[in-house]
Amino acid sequence: MPNALTLSSELGIDVVKKLITATKPLLISFKERLGASNDDYIEACDFVVNIALGIIIKEANSAQEGHSYLHQARLLDVISSVREILTTLSSMDMSYEIKTEITRK
Repeated sequence: MPNALTLSSELGIDVVKKLITATKPLLISFKERLGASNDDYIEACDFVVNIALGIIIKEANSAQEGHSYLHQARLLDVISSVREILTTLSSMDMSYEIKTEITRK
């Protein structure tokens, strides 16, 4: 049975994964209708990416709190998930400013 620390981080990471999965078809549809360089399309992509970044940053920061073995093990799991999500986010269309922000993470 997961403890509160594990459950909290899993929920945050799962929310981001569900957000990306749920919005991907909509963003593809916007792109097809508006074009890849359309400001409204890019703004919608930026919105999704910013929400995802905010959640994964919060989860990574939260996982760093504490010094027990459990915290260290959880931190490794969160870092692995964050890397996976950042890879997915990096492949999305977005503004230059947001792309620069992701590459700094």
